[in-house]
Amino acid sequence: MKKAILAAISVGLWMAAASGIPLRPEAAPVIETVKLSGLASGNYRYPAVAENKNGDRLAIFRGPDNFYLYSVSKMGGAWSSPVSIPGQPYLKDHLTADVEADSAGRFHCVWEEPGLTCVYATFLDGAWTAPVQFGAGSHEYGVSLGLRSNDQVVACDCRIVWVPGLTKDIFLSFKNKGELQFGSAVNVTFDNLSSAQAQAAVDAKDHVWIAYKHEDDPGPPETRVTRLIHLDENNEVVEKLYASGDDRADANYWPSIAVNTEGKVMSVWAFSQGNDYWSRLYDPARRKLSSLVPLKIGLSTNPWCTFFSRMAAHGKDFYAAAINPGRILYLLKYDEAASRWDVVAQISDRGVDTFDLYSGYDKMLVVWGGFIEPTDVFVTTVAVDPLVPPTRTLTIQSGPGGTTNPAPGTYTHPRNSVVPVAAVPDPAYRFASWSGDASGASPSISVTLDADKTVKADFQFVIQPPLNVRAERKVERGFFNGYALNVLTWDANPLNSQPGDVVAAYRIYRKLRTEAETQWVRIAEIPPSTRTYVDSRLLLTLDYVYAASSVHLNGDESAYSANQ
Repeated sequence: MKKAILAAISVGLWMAAASGIPLRPEAAPVIETVKLSGLASGNYRYPAVAENKNGDRLAIFRGPDNFYLYSVSKMGGAWSSPVSIPGQPYLKDHLTADVEADSAGRFHCVWEEPGLTCVYATFLDGAWTAPVQFGAGSHEYGVSLGLRSNDQVVACDCRIVWVPGLTKDIFLSFKNKGELQFGSAVNVTFDNLSSAQAQAAVDAKDHVWIAYKHEDDPGPPETRVTRLIHLDENNEVVEKLYASGDDRADANYWPSIAVNTEGKVMSVWAFSQGNDYWSRLYDPARRKLSSLVPLKIGLSTNPWCTFFSRMAAHGKDFYAAAINPGRILYLLKYDEAASRWDVVAQISDRGVDTFDLYSGYDKMLVVWGGFIEPTDVFVTTVAVDPLVPPTRTLTIQSGPGGTTNPAPGTYTHPRNSVVPVAAVPDPAYRFASWSGDASGASPSISVTLDADKTVKADFQFVIQPPLNVRAERKVERGFFNGYALNVLTWDANPLNSQPGDVVAAYRIYRKLRTEAETQWVRIAEIPPSTRTYVDSRLLLTLDYVYAASSVHLNGDESAYSANQ
């Protein structure tokens, strides 16, 4: 694939004074903006972006021919020219898209055709999986993805249901690691009312949080409020609450949600009656909602799609992207101590339609499309403090007969670390195999900590040969001839008593000293209580060497121990 930087603009603090929205100087980061949508202008829209653990970035967006395109940045470098995602179905229109990166560095992508279906595909090392459709039928605006620690994909979308009459409900679909299709969808708001515009986030416990627009009353006047649903790791509903408070006269649209490393949940939505975006922080540990906090950048209420906002958690911090009345896009950071949002960067120099926000390791990525046709897509990177990598534990165990390097114990490493572990057998033992979250008979392995893992080194006792094998030659005189005899003695090997007395017998071997390369010939097998053997009536002209071995109770035989 030919790669090129299409257009790079170091924009600094674009139009800050003209916008009337102050930037906090101590918080203003360095910004770089790159045009992704090609050299020729066209109607490019509905972008999404993500960064994986390797620092690779992927952006997707709709092209002028209504097919979704993608652009890649390896290790944070130059972005490639946009190319169509292969195998995708033709969809005439789109509105939202989402991208997430899993523990293996694979990108999971979804985009939607309102009223029809959602499309899902993954990207890794330059290759796409075949796009699949899910959520077919009457489909409303809004689709998002979340990833659990086992890389299960959680897709959240809105569908029109007729039970009875027209209602809209939020559905969750799940796809396990290695599977190609989503399983059956679960209706999580089945209440005969109207719910739409959902966004989902997954916390460190693999709980799913959903923020959505909810119409409390089925008839006029419509009362649109922002609600939250909390589901546990088994997808059971834990709680439902109103993020927008108890006032049912609110007019809330396009909520966004994020969960930080402290488990706190932040939601942001457009409040059209107040002509601004509002937010609320929820602490599940204390079951406490904060007061309502406005973003104080104003709100453009025409057309309705300018209600759009997006959120991302970066460590314990929350960031939000939103559009002011002039449709200029800003990045804001939440100050929990002061209970306020601070504008830390102006993202666009022109009116913006839809956009996406993603937290990388040391950058916030904002991908956005222009509002005035012909529209282009840009990605802006904003410097933030580097993340402290989330950790995983490695528990190392060893069976009898050996140890490991590192020594047995529980260790904490950054998630996705690759940790070498070696098995170290004791004398008279050999390494047998790994068990737990590792396998195989190689004594050295590398463990990838994409989850908490336990590995165990198992060892096997090896029967040891006897020690100090000696042969003393003696001569016997007969009436007519003389003969030789060799008296063999040896010592028991104390290592053979480590797992108990395991010697069943000793075996004696011999061969001529002049035939060192020949095979040993067994000449005797004697009880384990005996430490001597006499080899008699030997010709005086022959010189033998001897070896002895130990035989285990299970039939295994040790190596040979020879006399000199």
